[in-house]
Amino acid sequence: MLRTEFDTPVCIYFGKPGRSRLVSSVFEAVHCLKSEKWPARNAPLAQAAADVLNRARTGEITAAKARQAFVDAAWEANILAEGEAHDARGLTAFMSDSGCTLLPGSSVQSLVYRE
Repeated sequence: MLRTEFDTPVCIYFGKPGRSRLVSSVFEAVHCLKSEKWPARNAPLAQAAADVLNRARTGEITAAKARQAFVDAAWEANILAEGEAHDARGLTAFMSDSGCTLLPGSSVQSLVYRE
């Protein structure tokens, strides 16, 4: 069975100023990227993420790789939770019981999403 849910949701600031949104699947990420609310739809990482997410919908790419591409695009658009920099240590956003936060752990790859 094709798995399209993210292991850890991505928390972004999206829509109304100051409001966060959890994105927990490939389909939700595609919806966000296509939305008129996405601040940088034509930016390079957003376009790369759109391609990777579409490939994940068909099973060509894993949901984990698609999530990473979405995190990259959210960072590029400056809507990744808490406005934290997307850095070499690989910080990604997730939602804990206390709200959006950043957690060191998963590796943020630069446009290396191929299986």
